[in-house]
Amino acid sequence: KDLTKRELEILRLVAEGLTNEEIGKKIFIREKTVKTHLTNIFDKLKVNNRFKAALLIMDQNREARGSPSPRGRSH
Repeated sequence: KDLTKRELEILRLVAEGLTNEEIGKKIFIREKTVKTHLTNIFDKLKVNNRFKAALLIMDQNREARGSPSPRGRSH
């Protein structure tokens, strides 16, 4: 399932390293609401933590820009 605009916004902030509390303050929602959005994000992306979710979004952004994924490079 596709992420909503709000879920994408929250995921980008997670990737920037913000805490749930910081995200809530930045986008004017309660921390509990941030947690609810994260649960939905995890379910949709089939991950179980914010680190894995952030990695997925960073990989997608990298691919969209045409940059190779670090995991896809040969050494």
